[in-house]
Amino acid sequence: RNSNFLMAFNKKRKIDDETRNFQEIWKTKYFCIPAKQKNAITCLVCQTTISVMKEYNIRRHYETNHKSLDVLTKDERIEKLNNFTNSLSMQQKLFITKNDENLACVTAGFKLSHLIAASGRPFNDGQFIKKCIIDAVSTILPEKVKLFENISLSRNTVTRRTEQISENINIQLKDRIKTFQYFSIALDESTDVVDTAQLLIFIRGVDCDLNITEELAELSSLYGSTTGQHIFDSIKTCFEKLQLNWENLFNVTTDGARSMTGDNIGLRGKINEKLASLGLKKPLYLHCIIHQYNLLAKTLKFEDVMKTVISTVNFIRHNKLNHREFRNFLDETDAEWDDVIYFAEVRWLSKGKVLLRFFNLRKEIITFCNEKNHLIPELEDDVWLWKLAFLTDLVDHMNKYINKMQGNMKLVSQLYSNVQSFSTTLKLFHRQISENNFQHFQICNTLKKSGELKTNIPINIFSDTIKILIRNMEERFSDFGNISNEITLFENPFTFDVDEAFPDVQLELCQLQSTNSLKVSFTEKPLVEFYKGLSKQDFPKLRIFASKMLSIFGSSYICEQTYSKMKNAKTNNRNKLSDNHLRDILRIATSKIEPNITKLASSMQAHSSHHH
Repeated sequence: RNSNFLMAFNKKRKIDDETRNFQEIWKTKYFCIPAKQKNAITCLVCQTTISVMKEYNIRRHYETNHKSLDVLTKDERIEKLNNFTNSLSMQQKLFITKNDENLACVTAGFKLSHLIAASGRPFNDGQFIKKCIIDAVSTILPEKVKLFENISLSRNTVTRRTEQISENINIQLKDRIKTFQYFSIALDESTDVVDTAQLLIFIRGVDCDLNITEELAELSSLYGSTTGQHIFDSIKTCFEKLQLNWENLFNVTTDGARSMTGDNIGLRGKINEKLASLGLKKPLYLHCIIHQYNLLAKTLKFEDVMKTVISTVNFIRHNKLNHREFRNFLDETDAEWDDVIYFAEVRWLSKGKVLLRFFNLRKEIITFCNEKNHLIPELEDDVWLWKLAFLTDLVDHMNKYINKMQGNMKLVSQLYSNVQSFSTTLKLFHRQISENNFQHFQICNTLKKSGELKTNIPINIFSDTIKILIRNMEERFSDFGNISNEITLFENPFTFDVDEAFPDVQLELCQLQSTNSLKVSFTEKPLVEFYKGLSKQDFPKLRIFASKMLSIFGSSYICEQTYSKMKNAKTNNRNKLSDNHLRDILRIATSKIEPNITKLASSMQAHSSHHH
């Protein structure tokens, strides 16, 4: 009895399987084709989906709804079938094209919102941009103008998409953070246009493949006081949001402000306290290398020169009539420069430009100020002019070094070698100036050769100034000096004395220095690429050491750069910009992570209510 049941069951199953396969004859017999869904049929006449691929179901649908088509001859049925098939295909194509167009409009909206945010433009600029696009398209491709009208760039849409792009970048950053072996943070605090203290926290992390990520981790708005505790609380919140592990924190770089560096109530003290509670070592603390150069420049004892220069420039530029007349005077005399410029205390390179411009226009300035009865006795004083020439040359040399150190993704070894190079240069200057040799001081040298000044160069003043700079450099860059051994090992592993290396890497260093192919690789590749190429099996300790060194922020230049973007984004006309939107704009403006706009656009629907 069981065997009879099995035979009957198998027979039934075979018949079912057979009927579940689409039969070609059904096309002309019932005007249907297989649907996209498995085991379903599409009726070509009414485009209904028949959910079960059984002839009984198909026949019943046909006879119930389309029996009138039975009158057609065989040839007429084939022609009708082709017409129905083509019609369905056209409709499907039209539907796909419409979908594609909608997706393209949403994608374009996201890309334009990304550009608006990245440039710090107001969100409502989207409407102006859309007007420009439509005007251009209606002139060049009038038949396509309707399509471009569907791009949504209203203020609300641009705002919402800015938030979505920022969040997408943040999600990608969180994913990268999970892979970091070590990371460092750079911090700076500055006030915005409405005097809110804005704390920037940048992160620089390195994964096990030695890829470096340098991104804005957080913009934290501080409304009360900005003590070490407040700054630490912001960092703690940032770490929690991004799920950063304190254990992987290697370096903290700041501008050296007291609230940042204090060992008790300052940020440094609070971080040390936190790490001690977790049983972890203190991180490496560095004072921004470029900021140190700025402070170094302030140690130059030439207040008398700067005071006269600034007051003279202010006399010319503060009064609009004076300024207009001075510029006309320069035009008439065919002067080499077209104007004097203001000195901005906060700008690192400002002093050099002001001095150079002032020195080159000194004769025109004397003539103009005398005509205005504004006498400047210093401009007739030989010693003062020598000091102006010397200071202009010296600040120009300093600015060249600062220029080399600007930019993001700089390695600590590159920055430190600049410091060493400048230190060596100052020692050369000291020796040469003591011998009345000014060959590297172009303006002093020109002045000396011209015989314009009757008083001899005050060599002792200049020699003492260089000596003070050399001494100050040793003190100011001592935090970098403390890790000079590690920097040298990182930069020159093949020439580094193995005995001087820390025990962890000594054996791997012996192997490295004995491998000729790696010596070739070291000379041919950039430093980062060389370390990336080291075998994970043979050099695990050296790679970990490289990971730490690559993560170091040698400067907080990236913060300075971002504050410029902040001033561009949050202006007097836009002072109501929320802290969250300011953070979104700065994240987009500074990020090297490409937002996944395809994913964002696909997840959105182009709602017609947003199109206008």
